[in-house]
Amino acid sequence: VTAGGTYYIQGTTPEGCFAISPVQVTINPLPVVTVNNPPAVCEGTTVDITAAAVTSGSTANLAYSYFIDQDGTQTLDGADAITTSGIYYIKGTTPEGCSSISPVKVTVTPTPFVVVNSPSAACAGTAVDLTAPDITAGSTAGLSFHYFSDAAATQPLANANAVTSSGTYYIRGTTPGGCSAITPVLVTINPAPSLVIDNPPAVCSGTVDLTALSVTAGSTANLTFTYFTDSAGTIVLDDADAVMASGIYYIKATTSEGCSAIEPVTVTIDPTPTVTTTPPPAVCSAVSVDLTAPAVTAGSTSNLTFAYFTDAAGTAAFANADAVTAGGTYYIKGTTPEGCSAISPVQVTINPIPVVSVTDPAPVCE
Repeated sequence: VTAGGTYYIQGTTPEGCFAISPVQVTINPLPVVTVNNPPAVCEGTTVDITAAAVTSGSTANLAYSYFIDQDGTQTLDGADAITTSGIYYIKGTTPEGCSSISPVKVTVTPTPFVVVNSPSAACAGTAVDLTAPDITAGSTAGLSFHYFSDAAATQPLANANAVTSSGTYYIRGTTPGGCSAITPVLVTINPAPSLVIDNPPAVCSGTVDLTALSVTAGSTANLTFTYFTDSAGTIVLDDADAVMASGIYYIKATTSEGCSAIEPVTVTIDPTPTVTTTPPPAVCSAVSVDLTAPAVTAGSTSNLTFAYFTDAAGTAAFANADAVTAGGTYYIKGTTPEGCSAISPVQVTINPIPVVSVTDPAPVCE
């Protein structure tokens, strides 16, 4: 009998006598157990399948029990705090003892892996791009990344693709399902060196040593210096310790971390002047010679200042160069406004006055 109702049973004796009586059959309906799969959660969060929302829409007044198998033989402990993804089963039983069982799907999404490869140290003036793929290479695939300046991820990092300050920043990776993890990343931006240039003093001819400590005195300590003829630092200056030509050169200073600065340095090499001397005409004794006369140094470099000496080293000054009364070799030193000089000899010839001796002749007759 599969349908409830009143049925009748007739009992008959062997002699053919009988009686009939009614019998009531009750078949209670199976309950409907409607299951609404709970929303997926992230690892570290539990799922409560005993919540009313999970069985909303089921037959009223059911008593629920929870199992890990479809046959309802293995009871599920902790149905209100499930931490593992899987298919579980909910059995609903009516007050009359009729029951149905339905599966429920629990999804616990694992926490993603956010792998951070700290970027190489940069130098001041250079930005670090934390959004570059190699920074998070090795992380769980399909993550979307966000960048923060605090571990709680409350302060977004505005310019994550152009970080200019050293410090610890944070990268949060989020799965399409909304699960996330956060990992710190260290940014190191080394300071640029301070390069102080003191132009070397001008020299006369000769060479200038740009490697001298005085040229870069006051710069950051422990720098490595290189020398160039161009501001881009691409054309190396050979013999920086013996520069022979005036001009602007460039010194590049590099720290042990590889940060550098480049600055110009001016080299001034003034030419040695030409002192041309023309010996003055010979004079007779008692007549002086003027070595300061323009004709004596005609042909020399222009705008020279002249000084006069009795020695080739230019140490014994000659006081009366405008009235020389003794023959001999003298020396004229010509000096430029920049202080460069040359010295040349000049010959003075003063011939002696002749002696005329007279002897009166003897008297004679007219």
